[in-house]
Amino acid sequence: MDATAEKPSVGRLSVSLWTIGEYLLVFLVVFYSATWCLYTAANCNTALRLAVPLVLVLIVGRFRRIPVRLWQRAAAVGAYLAVYLLATRYNGVRFVLYYALPLLLLILYADLADGEGLLHKLSDVVAVLAAVSLFFFLFGTVLRWIPPSGVTTFYWGESDRTCATYYHLYYEAQRIRFFGADLPRNCGAFPEAPGFAGFLVVAVAAEVLLRRRPRWGRCVLFVAATLTTLSAKALLLTAAVFFLRYVLWMPQTWRGHRSRVVVLPLLCVGLLAAAGALLWDKLQTVSGGMRLDDVAACLAAFRTAPLFGVGYWNDDAIVPYFTYAHRYNEGLSMGAAVVLAQGGLYLSALYLWPAVGCVRRGAPRQGWLAMVLIYAGLLLTGNIAYHFLTLLLLAVFFAVGRERAL
Repeated sequence: MDATAEKPSVGRLSVSLWTIGEYLLVFLVVFYSATWCLYTAANCNTALRLAVPLVLVLIVGRFRRIPVRLWQRAAAVGAYLAVYLLATRYNGVRFVLYYALPLLLLILYADLADGEGLLHKLSDVVAVLAAVSLFFFLFGTVLRWIPPSGVTTFYWGESDRTCATYYHLYYEAQRIRFFGADLPRNCGAFPEAPGFAGFLVVAVAAEVLLRRRPRWGRCVLFVAATLTTLSAKALLLTAAVFFLRYVLWMPQTWRGHRSRVVVLPLLCVGLLAAAGALLWDKLQTVSGGMRLDDVAACLAAFRTAPLFGVGYWNDDAIVPYFTYAHRYNEGLSMGAAVVLAQGGLYLSALYLWPAVGCVRRGAPRQGWLAMVLIYAGLLLTGNIAYHFLTLLLLAVFFAVGRERAL
């Protein structure tokens, strides 16, 4: 009697342990880009160093036998990456440790577990960060009712930066000139607002596009945090999330079709007008000019090695093509252009392969088509080509499109 009574509690304990492990995993995805990682010896790579053994434990401890089809897919992706490494022979150790190995483990785990569930857990973590950031942004940065807990210095963008911090949960790291006004940006726990904004976009996309019934209170939280980042890419992509939700889930009725004819053109015009205004304002800044220069430099480097590119994380091969007179090299800005320059057509195909499979396999669930479009928007507007977040998204897309991707 007592033995049978213990079994459900053991099962619940097991489930809770794996849930905690998955939350720790997605926290490390956030940690990779957060200011916190800058205080560690390996910087952002600390997150990957901790995540690799964690994912191994999750795989081995939760699943006794991995299906042959998953080993086959992992082997296929591993062989594909090995060909790239042999062709470029550049930065091999870093490529294996911080790109190939984490990606292969994530591909295995996302398929064995629930890839969509990982994105929802990531959304939960980002929701906490968003709430904390809004509190300190409003009552600290804007109203000055709460004083900073101290001042901190960290190395970012090839320079030492100093800013006020609120218990290292929120950093006053940036200001921006936005439509002629000098305004503070909500950077959250990140060294710059766009880094925070990228996670907000993924979080709101997972909430709005992958849930049948989005939690609109949480959506308001994400939108409010996005507005305070003053990030043009995040504002546009967040608007695109709601636009895609409206288009894909519009009722298939006579009234719905009439609404589509009238409302869709208005929404398209409004979205394009907002995009034009935001991009025009952005291009008037030094940052905007540098972004265009980055893209031009990446395309120039791509032309020198179109098949395999100039090598993983080989920024030195791109820098000579910079032409912008007032720039300083603080990294590249467009992930898609970076993959094209450093990975050529070969590695770029790896970013398309799971996305296409995800759209084909997930066609009945229209949210995945929209999710892939948002993923493409992130690659086109931010340098997240090799980020932990991108590796997680690729692994989830592989899992969703498992019947078509292999």
